[in-house]
Amino acid sequence: MKKSTRLKLATKILNREGDASLQPLLGYADYLHQQSKRLRQSLSEPIASHIALANIQNGVATIVVDSSSWLGKVRYLAPIIRQLLTSQGLAISRVEFKADPSHHLARKIKPQPAVMSATTGKLLHNFAESVSDPALQTALLRLSKHGK
Repeated sequence: MKKSTRLKLATKILNREGDASLQPLLGYADYLHQQSKRLRQSLSEPIASHIALANIQNGVATIVVDSSSWLGKVRYLAPIIRQLLTSQGLAISRVEFKADPSHHLARKIKPQPAVMSATTGKLLHNFAESVSDPALQTALLRLSKHGK
């Protein structure tokens, strides 16, 4: 199936009228996203970047936390989070927390640049001179040039 055909099919499904429409589901997902954003804005920064509102069903708010270590810390804030959600106009009677490390929240992890000391560069260069395999020697010499 061509990409344009798949795109047309997806557009048709999304814009369909009636029971088979995905519009209510997309609307609910957007609503949860907005409520989650408001909740994070109400909390202090170390905690706000680790939680997200996942669902609201039968008066129970489910909060996803990105690690089990933050889960332990956030559980102590359950009454405060329930109060914040209630102040947003939501009918919340209980808050549940779940750890989901695969759930990527709004954090951007910047990769740290690799750093090699000048001493390590010299050591690699000296080691490369003692290697008999030409491909390995070339690779080690290239790597040793990164020492600063």
